[in-house]
Amino acid sequence: MTRCFAFAPLLCVLAQPVFAHDAADHCADVKASVAEAGFADKVTVTCEGERALVTSNT
Repeated sequence: MTRCFAFAPLLCVLAQPVFAHDAADHCADVKASVAEAGFADKVTVTCEGERALVTSNT
């Protein structure tokens, strides 16, 4: 939910999320980033719709 205030209407337009690729590519990119960072054995990345969820049991 985005809140717009009278003094910053332009910020409300710019605050919307923008994806450079589709949800499947986004999730694959997040999984690859986690693996490249060396955390693949410590976290799990799952995909739900347009979101990549990163979870860990710490």
